[in-house]
Amino acid sequence: VDAPSYVAEQRRVDRSLRKYNAAIKRVNEDAHVETLTVSISALLVVVLALVGLVATLLSLASARYLRLEAEAKRDAVDRLTRQQAHEQRNKFSPAICYVESFLEAETYDEFLGLKDDMRAALGLLKEVEALHQTRLDCYRIMRGNYALKHDVVDLVAFLHDRAAAER
Repeated sequence: VDAPSYVAEQRRVDRSLRKYNAAIKRVNEDAHVETLTVSISALLVVVLALVGLVATLLSLASARYLRLEAEAKRDAVDRLTRQQAHEQRNKFSPAICYVESFLEAETYDEFLGLKDDMRAALGLLKEVEALHQTRLDCYRIMRGNYALKHDVVDLVAFLHDRAAAER
């Protein structure tokens, strides 16, 4: 084998190897850049998915809180309604008894004897009406039908008017 041709061939092989190694190095660098780009893109997708998941969880928690709050308000209104109904039922009982005894009276003297009972029955029925009106006012306030507003009041004139109305 000819030494100069061997050396020339060796140089050509070395150049080819260097070009090949440089090409492999560029491919590896490009692959690393592409891998890094793909990794960053995948990471962004995961982060966005997590943000969406957190937003969904917050939305569900908010909806659950609002539902529980509405149920608590409904339960409070139900308790108040049941309590008022019970109180009114207890107020009606004596008034109904007085009216029944009035209807069972057969003589004029019996009617006159029930006069105080009828006054008591009327007082109880007025009290029931006042309780009912109060309950309706409470219900309207809870629903927001009434709005409070501040107003300047002449207290002395108000008290004089109330005292005159009571006379």
